Amino acid sequence: MRKSFPGYYKPSEVELKEAWKDCLIVLDANVLLNLYRYTDSTRETLLKVIKIHADKIWIPHQVAFEFHFNRISVIDQQFQAYAQVSEIIAAIPNKLASELGQYSKHPTINIKEIITAISEITDKISNKMINQSEGHPNFLKNDSLGETLSNILSEKVGEPFDQEKLEEIYKEGAVRYERKIPPGFKDNTKKEIKFFRDQVIESKFGDLIVWKQLIQKAKEVKKPIILVTDDTKEDWWQKLRGMTFGPRPELVDEIMVATGNKFYMYQTDKFMQAAEKQLDEGSSQAIEEVRAMREFDLNNEKELIAKQKYMDSVHKFLEGFQEPIESTEASYGRGLRIEADQGESIAEAVEKYDTLKQIDVKIARLLNLISRMNDSLTENVEEADRRNVSNLIAKANNELERLRRQRQTLREQLTFL
Repeated sequence: MRKSFPGYYKPSEVELKEAWKDCLIVLDANVLLNLYRYTDSTRETLLKVIKIHADKIWIPHQVAFEFHFNRISVIDQQFQAYAQVSEIIAAIPNKLASELGQYSKHPTINIKEIITAISEITDKISNKMINQSEGHPNFLKNDSLGETLSNILSEKVGEPFDQEKLEEIYKEGAVRYERKIPPGFKDNTKKEIKFFRDQVIESKFGDLIVWKQLIQKAKEVKKPIILVTDDTKEDWWQKLRGMTFGPRPELVDEIMVATGNKFYMYQTDKFMQAAEKQLDEGSSQAIEEVRAMREFDLNNEKELIAKQKYMDSVHKFLEGFQEPIESTEASYGRGLRIEADQGESIAEAVEKYDTLKQIDVKIARLLNLISRMNDSLTENVEEADRRNVSNLIAKANNELERLRRQRQTLREQLTFL
C-alpha cells in the first residue's frame, strides 16, 4: 500500500539518505527572513549549510519576491524589540504596586521597600537593553547578509508566472480553499494585494503560487524535492493534538502524481539536523536556537511595535537637554496634583497610571544618557568640556532623582485605590 499512499508513510533512513545524494532543496521565504533574527553564530552555521548545498538549492520566484518585500520590516522589528522589551520591563513595578497595594498595611511586609528594590533592578535592565540596541547589526544601513544571500542564490531563482497564469491559480485556489485542499487555505482571510512589475499578486494565494512554481520546477529536474519551511500551519503539516507527523499527505500525493518525484519537508532545525547527519555539518546549539525561534513564533504580524525613540548620541542630548527637563515638569505636574482619596474616579486613576508609565520611560532614557555622558569623559577631553559635561551630568542626576520622587508619590497615591 505504500506506493498507493506515499503521503501516509514516514520515509525510511535509507530512503532519506538516498534522496539527499541528488535532490532539489527549496527554501521558503520565512527560512531566509529568519536569518535576520538569529544570533551571529546560528546565522553563520545555517549559512554554512546553505553554501555547502548551494548546487542543490533553488527558490521559486514567489519566495524571492516575498523575501525582498518583507526584508526591511523584519530587520526593523529586531531594532524595535529592544524598546518594546525595555518598556515592558519598566512597567513591572507599576503593575506590582497595583497588585500588592492590598498588603500596604501589613505589619511586617514593607511594600514600598519591595517596589523600590524592584524599580532599581528594572531601571538597570531597561538601561542595558538600550545599550545593547546600539550594538545590534544595522542591516538597514549595511545589509551584508542580504548580499551574501544574493550571491549564494544567484541564478537559482525561478521565473515568475504571467498574469494569465496567476488568474488561473486564483480561480483554482478559490475552489481549493473552500474544500480545505493544501497548501494555503489558512491564509484565506488575507486581503493584501501586492504588485510586481505588471503582475497583481493576491497575498492569500501566495503559498499556492509557491507550490505551483515548485511543481513546475519538479517536472523539469526529475529528482526528489526537499522543501524547507518555517511555516507551522496545518495547511502544510499533518497535525494531531499539537503533534506534527510530517507534510500533509495531499501534498506528497499531488507532487508524486504531477511529477513522479518524491517529496519531503523539513522545518529549519530539522533540516540542519539532517544536514549534520548526512554531511557532518551543523551545530547542536544553533539547531536549538532555530527551534526556539520557531516556537516563539516571531512571524506574528502584530509583533513588536516600539512606542519610544531614544536619542542617538550624547551630542544631541547635550544640545537639547534643558527642553526635556521642562517638558517633563509640564507633562507630569498635572498628574501629580490630582488628590488621591477613596472617591477618586477610575479616569483619574488611569491618568495616574499612564503618567507612571511615562515617568518610567523617561527614567530609562535619562539613565542611558547619563551613561553616555560618563563614557564621553575620556582622557582626551579638554578640561573646559569636561567641566561642562560634568555639570550636565549633575543636572541630569538631579532630574533623575526628581522623577523617582514623583514616581514614588504616584505609587503611594495609587495604593489607596
